[in-house]
Amino acid sequence: MTNLGKVRFDVLLRHQDAFGNGMSFNIYESVYRYYVSVRSYINVVRIHLSRLLGEKRMSQRRLAEATGLRPNTISELYNERAKRIDFATIDRLCQALDCQVSDLFEYIPQQDDVN
Repeated sequence: MTNLGKVRFDVLLRHQDAFGNGMSFNIYESVYRYYVSVRSYINVVRIHLSRLLGEKRMSQRRLAEATGLRPNTISELYNERAKRIDFATIDRLCQALDCQVSDLFEYIPQQDDVN
């Protein structure tokens, strides 16, 4: 089975009756299905905005002003929490940072869980 952090789903599903009326199965099954649906996005594309801002000695605020993007958008990208990005946003970032798309993003092939 797949691990989510340190939680083993095969163990949780095996012990569903310990919580009574099968409620735990529904909760853990939902969490597992969500994890499986989003895990293909986890660490597949790295965003190097924090590195680029450090190299250019530019703050997130200054980048937001230069691009016209919301500070929250910059923060999500900086902290690699963004789930999607528009082409217009990529264009604004590359213009403001004077960089290529490949400088901003890196594709990392996902490795399957061995467990």
